[in-house]
Amino acid sequence: LTNIFAATVDEFTDGAAAIFGAGTLRETKPHISVKWSLDVDGKIASATMTLAISSTTAHWAGSGRKNGRTQPQPDATNRTAIDRVEALNKAHEQKHIDTYQSAFDAKKSEIEKKYVGKTAAEAEAVKNNWKVVIAVVDTGGHLVLFQRMDGSQLGSIEIAQGKAYTAVAFRRPSKAFQEALGAGGEALRSLKTPGLTPLEGGLPLVAGGKVIGAIGVSGVTSAQDAQIGGAGAAILK
Repeated sequence: LTNIFAATVDEFTDGAAAIFGAGTLRETKPHISVKWSLDVDGKIASATMTLAISSTTAHWAGSGRKNGRTQPQPDATNRTAIDRVEALNKAHEQKHIDTYQSAFDAKKSEIEKKYVGKTAAEAEAVKNNWKVVIAVVDTGGHLVLFQRMDGSQLGSIEIAQGKAYTAVAFRRPSKAFQEALGAGGEALRSLKTPGLTPLEGGLPLVAGGKVIGAIGVSGVTSAQDAQIGGAGAAILK
């Protein structure tokens, strides 16, 4: 017979897994999603948040085989101890689930209201708690919509407009220039191009197969800027 000696629950579970075969120990994870509907002006009319929680209770007594060999299985004393630890773990996981659900229920309505009246791009920024500046230009590169979120950096004002202008002037995402410059060589000459902002985050706005303007975002990482801009551009698809 095999006995497990441990000073903590973690030591016990590690020992049980090593001796009695494969087991699992995973954590509780919340997944929050937001869906919204737009009004005729492209602003959010209503938003709905949902919470999904994934959780796997730990299990340590495995198949009885490890590396192709039969492993000793727990005697009655160890089996009782394992069952007790698994029950404690299950109760602990349920406590996490209840905490997540309670916090979500308390804030759900309040957060949903924050989306109403915002554009899809701004809502994407709000969802991720990103402080950004959003600029939309027409086909001539003229500013038609400007949004600066509270807490966004001052320098992002011109950068967002520059990204939008780059996307509409050259009819391609500003990321194309960022990637070209990253490769070096002759692409470095483009730095002399008037009005060029070679940073990811500027996207053409396309409707009916035609470029009707562009959106530019600045304030977080370039990839995150593009994620926000993509949410705004997606409403035209």
